[in-house]
Order: sequence, then structure tokens, then C-alpha cells
Amino acid sequence: MSEHKITARNTLKRQRNFRHKGMAMPEKDETSLQHIISKTKLWNWNITDVPEAGKMKGRFRCRKVVVKAAELQSECEPDQLQIKWSLVQSEQARNRTRTSILSVKIALSQPILFVGKDAACMLKKEAFSERFRQGIHLLDGATGTSLVRAGMPLGCCQEAWILEHPEIIIELQRSYAEAGSEIIYAPTFQANELALGSRGLDADIDSINSQLVALSREAAPECLIAGNLTTLRGYMDTTDENNYDRMTLVYRKQICSLIQGGADLLVAETLLHPLEAKAVLQSAKEVGSAVMISFALKPDGTLRSGHDAETVFPELEQAGAAALGVNCIAADALLPPLVKRLKRSISVPLICKPNTGRAVGGIYPVNPAMFTSVMRSCMKNGASLVGGCCGTTPEHITALKNIVR
Repeated sequence: MSEHKITARNTLKRQRNFRHKGMAMPEKDETSLQHIISKTKLWNWNITDVPEAGKMKGRFRCRKVVVKAAELQSECEPDQLQIKWSLVQSEQARNRTRTSILSVKIALSQPILFVGKDAACMLKKEAFSERFRQGIHLLDGATGTSLVRAGMPLGCCQEAWILEHPEIIIELQRSYAEAGSEIIYAPTFQANELALGSRGLDADIDSINSQLVALSREAAPECLIAGNLTTLRGYMDTTDENNYDRMTLVYRKQICSLIQGGADLLVAETLLHPLEAKAVLQSAKEVGSAVMISFALKPDGTLRSGHDAETVFPELEQAGAAALGVNCIAADALLPPLVKRLKRSISVPLICKPNTGRAVGGIYPVNPAMFTSVMRSCMKNGASLVGGCCGTTPEHITALKNIVR
């Protein structure tokens, strides 16, 4: 494992901020932290939140370390960063100037570290479990199909369209909140660097994610806002273990942006392969945030990759998932038995967020009454985090609330 030394200079007289002097890396080198940091602006550490920083607190009254560049070897094995802080007095300090040096040794094995106030404010897994371990709790309904009904063109960049028409998402998510949703999914479904990059927007990943989370917060200030991630299948082979590190990096960049935007927790939905879920959980480890995981399952209980969900779910619970379940599956007679089988395999809350049937000519046929009939059975069989996916509306969530009561 490589070690690199980051030296940051602190001028106590001027706001007591550390400024980094480091190695300049090629701008297009995606294995350099300079490249990553230029995209994420992540490395703003609150020194009081860093392990062992308490030893420095009395001597250094500064509050932030700003790191601009450092070398990262792409072959580093996935694991948490090991941080060692050491205080070094500079020659200038010996000459009674008010400048000191903080040396930060990082045993690099992860490209991004999450610390600071933003991450500290996220809902932790333990708090999530305490809040949602009992009873039935409402999630929101569809975003994409609702936006299409509101005029969003098919095939456009959904995230960019939302930012051009913020009033539409605010109205939609406010309606979900009024219908009883406790957790609102921020419309960041494909706001990762690969999807945005295909539209020439990857440089705006921070701004896009932050603005979208802010819109959800404006719409539903009393709800928890979940930063939403999804499969990367359209942009890389997520079934190939050789792509695992790359997947992890992509998810980390988006998670960083979601943290900066003020998301309360994370959700990864419509996943297709266990590696995607594992990459999300690995990427979120440093945050300690609660992570909800849901797959687009087949009616027989297998993932799109062919894996058996009853085998995969316990592994993901062990890996740290705060909740597990299914979304983007038809709300029909096959769903309640599947929910029962899935619940037997895990102890964490089970997510059930189905479509309103199978679309025919782009139309989803299941009305709120039919939807709640299926969902009632799902709740009896163990689903406790319930909402809707494609085709659902605030009326479907209102109907769910009425039967929960």
C-alpha cells in the first residue's frame, strides 16, 4: 500500500486555514486526486472530526484543512483510508513567524475520504434502524413517469430538465410529502459522472447534485431526503469484477456531491447486479450514512443478473445495508409471495416500491385502489418501507397512507 505525504501550510494570522502544496498531476489522469478533487471539491476536513485531531486542537486553533492535490495509484486495494496526523514545526516557526506545518500521511487505498460536518449530519445506520425498525413507513412515488406526464421529453437529460423547470419537481415532491411520504428520493437518479458525462455535464456533477437535493429539501422540509443512485449498467459492464474499483470511484464522486448538497441518507435503487450494491456500500463506508438498497427483481426472486435475491440479501445486510428490497417490479399477484420470501432472509426493513402494473403503450394500468390491494398483502408479508415506482402518483401514496392508518 502506497504512502504519500501531504504538507499543508497554516497561516494562523489569516483565518488559520491550511493550504496545501503538493505534486501537480495531469488534468486528464483519472487516477489522480487532483482530478478527483477538481470534480468533487470534497477535501474540506473539519479538523475536530478527524481521528486523533484532538491532540492538535489546543495547539492549532484552525478549523479546516484544504487539500488540493495528491498522487493516487489506481492499483490500490479497496479499503478505508488510514489517516495519520503528525505535527511538524517549520523553520519559519522556529524563527518566530506565525506559520506552522501540518503533515498528513495517507496510506492510500481509497480515492476519497468523507469527513466533516456535512457527513456528520447524515442519518447513521443505527439511527435509521431505531426510527424504522417497527411499523409501516411511506416512501415516495415515481419521479420519471410523473415528469414525462408534466411535459419532460423522452430521452432528455432528466437532471438538467428538472433544473430548467424546478417548479415541477417541487410541486411533485411537495405532493408526495403531503400524501404522507417520510422519505423523499432526490431526483439524482443518474446524476453520476458517467451519465452526466454522456451529456457533456460531468464537470457540473457537484452543482447538479447539490441543486437537486436542495429542490427536494425546499419541497419537503419535514421529510428525510435520500440521495439517489442507480445502476451503471448503461455505461460499463457492472458484472465484471475488474470494473469494481471503477464503479466504486464513480459512486464515491456522486455520494460526495450528495453529501455537499445536504442529503440525509443514501438510496441505491433499480440495481441489477450484487457488485453494484457492494460498490455503493463500500463507497459510503467512510460516511457512516444509512444506505437503502433495492433491486429491479424478476417475479421469481432473481436479480436481472440471475443471482438469487434470497442469497444476495443476507450478504448485503452483513455488508451494512440499512434496508433492502425491490423496486420497478409490477404490483400484481406475484409480488406478495416474493415479499414474504425476501423478508425471511433479512432482519433489516424490507423496501417494496413497485410499478403500477406492466406498461402497455407507455400507460401503467393499475389505479390506486388496485395498487393498494396488492400493497396491503405485501405489508402483511413483511414490507415495511413502502412506496411506488413507475406509474405511481401522489394519489397512490395517499391511498397507501389510508390503509396504513
